[in-house]
Amino acid sequence: MTTIKGRTGTAVIVIDVQTAVVEQAHDRDGVVARIAAVVGKARDAQVPVVWVQHSDDELVRDTPGWRIVGELTPAAGEPVVHKSFGDSFEGTDLEGVLDRLGAAQLVVTGAQTDFCVRSTLHGAVARGYDALLVSDAHTTNDAEWDGTEMPAASVIAHTNMYWHWHRAPGRRGAEGRLMTEHRITLLPRQGRDAAPPARVRDGERLTIKVLRYNPADPASVPHLQGYELEQSPGMTLFIALNEIRDRLDPSLQFDFVCRAGICGSCAMVINGRPTLACRTLTRDVGPEIVLAPLPVFELIGDLSVDTGKWMRAQSERLAAWVHLREDEPDLTRLEQRMEPELAERIFELDRCIECGCCVAACGTARMRADFVGAVGINKIARFRLDPRDTRDDAAFYELVGDDDGVFGCMSLLACHDVCPKDLPLQTQIAYVRRKMAAQGFGG
Repeated sequence: MTTIKGRTGTAVIVIDVQTAVVEQAHDRDGVVARIAAVVGKARDAQVPVVWVQHSDDELVRDTPGWRIVGELTPAAGEPVVHKSFGDSFEGTDLEGVLDRLGAAQLVVTGAQTDFCVRSTLHGAVARGYDALLVSDAHTTNDAEWDGTEMPAASVIAHTNMYWHWHRAPGRRGAEGRLMTEHRITLLPRQGRDAAPPARVRDGERLTIKVLRYNPADPASVPHLQGYELEQSPGMTLFIALNEIRDRLDPSLQFDFVCRAGICGSCAMVINGRPTLACRTLTRDVGPEIVLAPLPVFELIGDLSVDTGKWMRAQSERLAAWVHLREDEPDLTRLEQRMEPELAERIFELDRCIECGCCVAACGTARMRADFVGAVGINKIARFRLDPRDTRDDAAFYELVGDDDGVFGCMSLLACHDVCPKDLPLQTQIAYVRRKMAAQGFGG
């Protein structure tokens, strides 16, 4: 990721509002008019506007369909970035343009919602930007995939919903309607290391509701049970849960070991989002907090689930260990040399703590019990990089080259959004999918 320092400005990004791209798009005229209003407000506020224009084999440069729609015209001096990939940052000078403009917060509009807009949003946050999606100023076409109809309005609404909650350390996604919720000059200006504004002050009351259920007790039924605490300085959910168990209810079940975001034991669903209790400040998610156990995994009781059983079975299935050339390694031999850059790439993927957040957030894992999840695909990417591992792509294809492996991923990428270690899961899934597709077609 790019470290953004010394930038506090905002820029409006208008993506691919080209004649052929939006010709059949949902609410084409309304969306274009609202984008024009965003651009007008930006210019009035002296906020820079950056135009992005796509070209490829089907959308040929300098043809009538390639041109920006007639209702929108870049002003003199406004940069136009030409791209050929979905992510507006890939293969372009967009990062350099934004650097020169001093922009660290992006207001995103354009088309298509489920392709270039979405890819650019994730690309922006991955590079350290805050990214606000103007919810009524992006559009796409009706589509069909594998027999499933996907109306454009539903795709747009779903994108608005999940981007509203998107967060990463020091960065945020958000969505807001043009006319009612946000004004460009009032956008939050958070740096990468800035904390979000506190929702609960020290000394105020917190209400924590826990989904209680003990599957070992035939008389137990799932129910929400509420507890009240006083917010204290630096209180995390881990601290709050221990206070509940120590002072209010010793029967409450939840897991913890390290308290430092390393073991992954305290993962749970917090206000609908899988994350770690020890890394969640109650002031940022209160005053009412609803907790539930991670789905997919075997429930032990209350907030406690058996992620270890699932992870072990998956590791055995994927043979998730280095396959050496010799049957019996020589423990007295010097360790094999490795380029520092390659070692860093492997270490980056090895930082997974198997907390289960990515699996709990995965739509495919909820539908396919045998799906390996982002954690499994990440392991394949890691061992594929390791020069000590003797397996080739044919061997990896046998492990993940089907619908229970990488081809079962629906690319919703909630795994990438919720990973508490900020692993590049989006990149690894795309990487492994390309390699396995090449293996499947080419052998």
